[in-house]
Amino acid sequence: MRQTDAGEARVATFYVNEGDWAERLSRSFALRRFLDEAGWQGASRRFLQGDASARRYETARVGERHAIAMNAPARPDGPPVRDGKPYSRIARLAEDVRPFVAIDKALRERGFAAPEIYAADCGAGFLLIEDLGRGAVVADGAPIGERYQAAAALLADLHACDWPREVTLEDGCVHHVPAYDRDALMIEASFISTGMSPM
Repeated sequence: MRQTDAGEARVATFYVNEGDWAERLSRSFALRRFLDEAGWQGASRRFLQGDASARRYETARVGERHAIAMNAPARPDGPPVRDGKPYSRIARLAEDVRPFVAIDKALRERGFAAPEIYAADCGAGFLLIEDLGRGAVVADGAPIGERYQAAAALLADLHACDWPREVTLEDGCVHHVPAYDRDALMIEASFISTGMSPM
């Protein structure tokens, strides 16, 4: 700790020889600026367990307001893994946050519960979205039957809808929804069967 004009502050020194610490710190500061510009100045932030992707999540809280901050920088394609194509192209992975925004919009327009997007910087890969809670589909290691039934009913409702092949975003960009074809299905299945990670 050291004393500053604004009070006490912590000082940390990083000695970085490898890894992506510099990039992660830069993204963390950029996320802070994004939150400030979105009207969430001084938001407290806490790491939130992510998913099987390059995205990172944090909770953001200002007083009684709380949301989820998504940090999803654009990623280049990886090396070829099949037929000269990288995994990201075969599996139809999103290259930035625009597909998330597009599908969120399509779901909400049809009455499905998808998170409201409070603020977006699609170019930088930052979203501030509604926190839908921490519900689970298992309790004490056992499935919660009612939630599995609700999930099955939701899938049926999703399949009953006529979904657009293109979604126009607020910034004028048009997202083309790719077909989920056999190649995408089989490459995912191959990683599950071998226990290998594509990331």
